Amino acid sequence: MRSITTLIILALSAEILMGGCHNEKASSKTTPVKSPDYIAAKSFLDEEDWDMARQYAESTLKNYPGFGLAHLIHSKALFKLEKTHKALEAVKLALKYLPPKDPQAYRVYNQMGLIYGVLQKSKEAKVAFDMVIKLRPKMAEGYNNMGILYSTMQNMEKALEFFRKAIKINPKYGKAYSNIGMILIVNNKVKEGLDYLNKGIINSPKVVDVWLKRALVLKLVGNFAKSLEDLNQAVKLSPKTVNIWVERGNVRMRMRQNKEAIKDFTKAIALNPKFINAWYSRGTAHGLAKDYGKSIADFSKTLALDPRHVDAYVNRGGVYLQANQFPQALKDLDQAIKMDPKHINARLVRGNIHFAMKNFDKAIVAYGEAIALNPKDVRAYYIRAEILYRLKRYEEALKDCDKAIETNPNVAGGYWVRTKVLFALKRYERALEDARFLSSRGVKIDPATMKRLEELVEEKEKEEEQKKKKTRPKKKATKKARKR
Repeated sequence: MRSITTLIILALSAEILMGGCHNEKASSKTTPVKSPDYIAAKSFLDEEDWDMARQYAESTLKNYPGFGLAHLIHSKALFKLEKTHKALEAVKLALKYLPPKDPQAYRVYNQMGLIYGVLQKSKEAKVAFDMVIKLRPKMAEGYNNMGILYSTMQNMEKALEFFRKAIKINPKYGKAYSNIGMILIVNNKVKEGLDYLNKGIINSPKVVDVWLKRALVLKLVGNFAKSLEDLNQAVKLSPKTVNIWVERGNVRMRMRQNKEAIKDFTKAIALNPKFINAWYSRGTAHGLAKDYGKSIADFSKTLALDPRHVDAYVNRGGVYLQANQFPQALKDLDQAIKMDPKHINARLVRGNIHFAMKNFDKAIVAYGEAIALNPKDVRAYYIRAEILYRLKRYEEALKDCDKAIETNPNVAGGYWVRTKVLFALKRYERALEDARFLSSRGVKIDPATMKRLEELVEEKEKEEEQKKKKTRPKKKATKKARKR
């Protein structure tokens, strides 16, 4: 799983894909701004119909190849369509026809900085944003984008400096408040971070990005209902932004609303058939719904789009396991481990496959490999304990259960297996304690099993009492008794 810090940085970076000004203004004396195709391209860009904006921009450029603002719209549309390198070519042409002295040149540099940021070319992005700030020193957006760039470079102190400059210039610039909030949360200042995220929404309620960021944080802290509310608002504001539909689908999955989640992922795919995360997430949702055929198909599509998607191999292998297609499952997990030998879940799932095939020795090896990669991952301990229990290697199983519970005192799986192991070892009192603990945590324990454990504990107590009586030394007879 990704760390919270990584997710936050991704959220900050996502603003690059969300942002960008569309309302270009240019002098009609030097550019054909009244061209019907150009007006249509601008309109479609504002409506977030990226492909139509691209088409009309290209149509404009056929008639006016030196029209810089048309090249800029073309770049923005291509960027939104995730054709990043083509977007960079287009923005370079825009810069060619809009030199630094042109009043709209700052928009070109801003677009160029965003593209370089996505391409992880930090130096080039910084140069571009420096030009934006130089040309428009009183525009908050330039400072905000520079802050985002520094956050992707892991320089949070510098990022905060630029976000605060943006707020100083424009105290109602909501994006900067939200970005500060995200950085505070990375530094475990959740309450203060949420306060800033709230300020972002208060100051910019019509900016989709501020809703999306707060939704992500609310999801991370487990408040899925509130996260869903924010995502609903984000969808209203920007119904054609693909990753919002994917995020909402992911939250709905966490809320066990699989049917609705699948609808969201399907909508995302309709908007952009090449959006990998939409296929991957829908595959996960179909798997949870036990629609294994559709799940496998979606993971296969994910891999067709991105053959290096390790998690897609792991999850498809897991679905093959659920469908009892063991050879295919092993093939996927072997491929995942070959691509990423340190992938813990891959080791665990491969262990599960061998477990299901009753290849117990291989399963034990796989779980041991997972433990070696992360000794704090309790799953491998208690699943391996289950195998050892079935092999009647009770003492080894007990050690694994104890380790799982020591690592995480609330892990139900550890207590469940340990209850069975202790029962097999005739340590009924401890088995009863574990069973009662599970019951107190909402785990259903068969009443007959619980009653039998209680009876066995009582019987054992009586046996021990009888043994004590037998081994207790007899009192010597009194003199009076001896005379009798």
